[in-house]
Amino acid sequence: MLSSPALLLHFTAGIGNYIHWTIGFAAQRRLPGIQDMLGVYHDSNLLWTLPCVAVALVLLRSQVAKARWAQAAAVVLLSAPFVYTLCSLCLYDDADERGDSLLALWPLLLILAIVLALWNLFKLRRELSFRAMLPIVLLVAINGTLMSQQLWGSTYAIWPLLILLIAEMIVYLDRYKLVSSKLFVRAKSLAPIMSVVVAFTFLVCGGFYMSSEERLSYAQLPDGPVARSTFPQLAGMATPGPYLPNLDELLRFAAANIPITDGLILMPGEDPFYFVTGRSPQFPVLLFDPATDPYLPEEVVEEARLHQVRWLIVKRGLQMNEDPTPQREAVLKALLANFTLSARLHGYDVYRR
Repeated sequence: MLSSPALLLHFTAGIGNYIHWTIGFAAQRRLPGIQDMLGVYHDSNLLWTLPCVAVALVLLRSQVAKARWAQAAAVVLLSAPFVYTLCSLCLYDDADERGDSLLALWPLLLILAIVLALWNLFKLRRELSFRAMLPIVLLVAINGTLMSQQLWGSTYAIWPLLILLIAEMIVYLDRYKLVSSKLFVRAKSLAPIMSVVVAFTFLVCGGFYMSSEERLSYAQLPDGPVARSTFPQLAGMATPGPYLPNLDELLRFAAANIPITDGLILMPGEDPFYFVTGRSPQFPVLLFDPATDPYLPEEVVEEARLHQVRWLIVKRGLQMNEDPTPQREAVLKALLANFTLSARLHGYDVYRR
């Protein structure tokens, strides 16, 4: 069973390629230290959210659980982190602060999921199943993604994984009856309440966060008429400003002057150049930013020599508010020692070796 994926990798991408790009290349700049790995769980809100949950669970397991005040207190304590997140919509005006409040639920829920995963392993160690291992698989995937750029809050497309973890925890309340069957309160009465609280919080706060477009704050969208590309590969693409006309000019220049077999570097590489032209990238970095560029300036020069790069294309007017290129000036200075200016287009400088 273990050899099947290995054989598939060997005859498609190649084991050597897989190890180089997923381990060696990625680790050159992005491998986090232990402090960065644990940084996900350094959120100050845990100082009160974890005790709330712990006290609620103790109440539900204690002899006072049959008292109505204990039931109400447990529901209030379990709901408190989510209610606080909802209240943050009124407490903060800034979309980024509201987003941070929503993201603060992640470490709490991950810690609870870790406890559930360990409990499952302990309780079901003789009958391991996909269901028992699912929380562990989800936790590994989530933590790997959160750490991939050493950025806490880099949640992007892994919200569905968190929802699966939450569902697993709520099902656990219902299926395994956290509360003793001898007591008045059953976990199954708690599960629907928590499902509503969690769903309502994520729908409302997530809706505000999405509508704020905070994740797009890095992009420059100037005022003015919307331009459209003249290339069929970019049909439907439209944006205000000169970006698309400038890209069209570069694409026409490349078609007329740069042989398709020549290697080139695009800095920072935010344009769909290879998609439109159908060229095969010959340099290992397609986008120069801290997440995908592991090289020091002198290493960029050496890689350009090894891959016989003949052209350097530098974009002057970026669509990002900040240039993401690490050590941009040093990299350009090192590269331009071997290149001369070939053309100065409206949005790009084109250099030739």
